[in-house]
Amino acid sequence: MRCRKFLEILKLELDDALEDFDALIGLYRRKNAEGHLTDYVLQQNVAFVETEKQALRDCRRALDERKICDDVVLEDLRNELEKEIDAIIHDHDLPAPAREYIRRKVDKVFQYVGTGGLDPG
Repeated sequence: MRCRKFLEILKLELDDALEDFDALIGLYRRKNAEGHLTDYVLQQNVAFVETEKQALRDCRRALDERKICDDVVLEDLRNELEKEIDAIIHDHDLPAPAREYIRRKVDKVFQYVGTGGLDPG
């Protein structure tokens, strides 16, 4: 049961991160309109953020496709997910901070679910 809760909460965290990236793009566009960012910098920033968003969507899709049995150990699931995340980040050719950002989300949810933030039922 904890593994299912872990995945559901992690999906919410990734969805929230996608919304944050959309807000960041909006901020970049406003800064460009105000003359604080050049068109070139805007294009570069938006392109990079869109790549990060695609990696997040791919991670989210991997969570959606994952089948969980009740006998899965939470820590094993976390380790498997970290390997998948590493592969997705590598496939998108993103720098290490992008991997760390997603891993922090995984760690945050793992701590919450794994240390009693949720009761086992």
